[in-house]
Amino acid sequence: MYKIMIVDDEYLERKALSIILKNRCSVKDIEIVGKVANGEEAIEIAKENEIDIIFIDIRMPKKDGLQAIKEIKSILPEARFVIMTAYDEFEYVQEALKLNIEEYLLKPVKPEKVNSVIEKIVEKIKKRREEEQVKEKLKEKLDMVLPYIKMSFVFDLIFLDIDTVEEIKNRTSFFNINDLPSAVMIADIDKFARRTVDQDEIERQLLKKKVFSIIKEFAVDYPSLMIVPMSSDKIIILYFGNQIYDNKHIKNWLRQIANKMVDNIKERTNFTIKIGIGSYYDDPKVVGRSYYEALGAIRNSFLLGERSVIHWEDVKNQDYEDLAYPYDIERKLLEKLKSNKTNQLLELIDTLFENWQIDDNFNSMLVKSRLLELLGVLSRSAVEAGANYKDVSPVNYKYTQQLFDINTIIDLKEWLYSLCIKLFKKINEVDEKFKEKIIYGGVKYINLNYTNDISLSEAAEVSNLSVHYFSRVFKKEMGCTFKEYITTLRIESAKRKLKNEDENISNIAKEVGYNNSGYFSRVFKEYEGISPSTYRNS
Repeated sequence: MYKIMIVDDEYLERKALSIILKNRCSVKDIEIVGKVANGEEAIEIAKENEIDIIFIDIRMPKKDGLQAIKEIKSILPEARFVIMTAYDEFEYVQEALKLNIEEYLLKPVKPEKVNSVIEKIVEKIKKRREEEQVKEKLKEKLDMVLPYIKMSFVFDLIFLDIDTVEEIKNRTSFFNINDLPSAVMIADIDKFARRTVDQDEIERQLLKKKVFSIIKEFAVDYPSLMIVPMSSDKIIILYFGNQIYDNKHIKNWLRQIANKMVDNIKERTNFTIKIGIGSYYDDPKVVGRSYYEALGAIRNSFLLGERSVIHWEDVKNQDYEDLAYPYDIERKLLEKLKSNKTNQLLELIDTLFENWQIDDNFNSMLVKSRLLELLGVLSRSAVEAGANYKDVSPVNYKYTQQLFDINTIIDLKEWLYSLCIKLFKKINEVDEKFKEKIIYGGVKYINLNYTNDISLSEAAEVSNLSVHYFSRVFKKEMGCTFKEYITTLRIESAKRKLKNEDENISNIAKEVGYNNSGYFSRVFKEYEGISPSTYRNS
């Protein structure tokens, strides 16, 4: 529907134009929402209606057409104007052109001219509406993927060590953030796994989402915070800005915000949270340190009793400082779990304990808190590798209970080894038919897109699987790796195309997914034992 207003101080002109629009116009879905005699009345109508097209006389009492247009444009910036006058006056035309008027009609207006004007303007409005719909759909899509883009940025920043400040600036500009990241807080839901052990995964995720949504509200009031969920019970709060914020040192300001978050969660949910705060760094390339400090603050919060907000400086000088957490060994354990390899497992566990420098007088509570954290990380990795969460959750609960009753180094090592083996088994217990079903989507995606530059992660995403698990199941089900499968598809396609002697080999290379024809020839020869040209002539 297109809404039209007629503004003319002459009654007969308003009446005539109204009849033309209703009876002589080829565009039928129009509605006349106002017929007024002066600019002031037109402005009032414009305030109450979304008007698309306004036919307006130039010379009127009280407020002339050009003055009214200026004011209406501030109310309805997308409205289209057609000015009407009985005089072909150059000065008015010049002024109207400055206001981006659509048309200039001389009275008495002719039906065919009015129809032509309406058709032209409606076509422009249609185009604008279509563009707005496209933009809205793009915005909806962006709103859907924006959390994942933020997660990707935070992950790269903290774990993959982005090389340059320029790269960080480029990526933060996408989020309309001008400052650089400089400190990290981590919010951790207290005893979430234990308190939700009897609930199904949907219920668990809804509870997590509620906690996350409350914390995320702070990003609205404080644009210097980026808040993203981790693949666990933790939430990362990344601070962008300087060492002084709101006339406070950043350490004190972050404490203040963290305490507000803690209070909000306690008031609005049945859960409580702890928040660890890392140090401020003016070099954004090393802000990953702040993350590990925040994590360390949470892991060692038991040293400070019931406190819910812990800054790294609160705990870094405690007597556990020599017990540095060996993240590299943790990473190797995770790689073993995700790739389903049990070799060197005992050796890795021994190395882990050696790094902790544990002797007969070791701090039992400290080691157990670290092992509990490791249990959570390993369990989540097992789920990412394909294990059913409902099967892993009882394992989590059982091994948590066991840990409290263990008090020797040997038993702690055995506990960790037994946990890893149990998780390996849970990964492998996934039904074979289920594996075939979930891998099918990825295979179908590859078959449709092998001529493009697709990645393993894309195919895994289509199957809703982690990259590690998809890669492992794909190789088992298909009998080859992802790369080998794509190469085979491309070479077979090339062989079919080579039968057409009129088609250039360089073009064939591009058509099957190789931009470099030389590389294509090498791959082809490696697979077929002969070059593409020899194959064509054989």
